[in-house]
Formats: sequence, structure tokens, C-alpha cells
Amino acid sequence: YGLAAAARLSTELAEAGVTVVSGLARGVDGEAHRAALKAGGRTVGILGSGWDRFYPREHRPLAEKIIQRG
Repeated sequence: YGLAAAARLSTELAEAGVTVVSGLARGVDGEAHRAALKAGGRTVGILGSGWDRFYPREHRPLAEKIIQRG
């Protein structure tokens, strides 16, 4: 339910011109970023670590998409 709710809310916010800000963590954070990008909106990911110690590693491609399009 949480993933679906995050996607729906982030999509609606992005479509309304609101920038989605979240922590790039696993779960709802990542889903919120993906949904905002898919909706053509802006999103900002706040890292809890430096770029050289990126966590979680599997979200690095998502972070790169945010840099390019978010």
C-alpha cells in the first residue's frame, strides 16, 4: 500500500508543478522519485552519505536520472 500511495501522491504533486523531495532510501522514497520523474516533474534526493559512499547502491542509477532530469 505504501509504495502505491507514494507513487500516486508523487505523480499528482509532480503534475501540479510541485518538486518532490525525499531521501533516496529503499521503499517509498525511491518510488516517490521514480513516479515524479515518470510524470515529467522535478525531484530532489537528499543523500545521507556522500556521493563516494552512495547508499543504497542500487539507487545510484536513479540518482543519476534525477541529476539529468529531476
